[in-house]
Amino acid sequence: MEDSVQEEETPHPAVPSAMWWLAAAAGGLWLMLLTTLGGSPGGGMDRGLAIAARLLLGLPALWVALAALLLLGGRGAALPGWVGPAAVIVLPMSGMAAFLGLDRSAPTPWGFYSLALLPGLFVAYAFWARLPWLHRALPPGPTSAAVWGFAGLLSLAALASV
Repeated sequence: MEDSVQEEETPHPAVPSAMWWLAAAAGGLWLMLLTTLGGSPGGGMDRGLAIAARLLLGLPALWVALAALLLLGGRGAALPGWVGPAAVIVLPMSGMAAFLGLDRSAPTPWGFYSLALLPGLFVAYAFWARLPWLHRALPPGPTSAAVWGFAGLLSLAALASV
């Protein structure tokens, strides 16, 4: 009886402060990129160079932040063995899909969706992976399959539409 009481009183594992900082950086980069896309088509060469710089610097920086966040979130987590190889394939593919889908004068809808949806999904997955008490409500196998399957399919759709 004493063991069960002690188990219930065990605090939830803390999320490292680095994850919060990475999530904030990713959120800032994500908002910057989305606002870049929402601008008017006019504006001259200066505006075009600013947009190009944001896409060429901001998009890779966002995906590097997401990769670091996923690494921190997955460290020590009880995830299926296929999650690591899936992340190694899908994460760069999703970044490429966002870049290729958005680095055009007329962005493709799938490229926009990959940029609009996947960063938030990856951030949520990293925090979910880090907090094992959430695994009772969202089991690792089905949750991982849903996240990485959706990210992979959306990325393939964006790459195919370019």
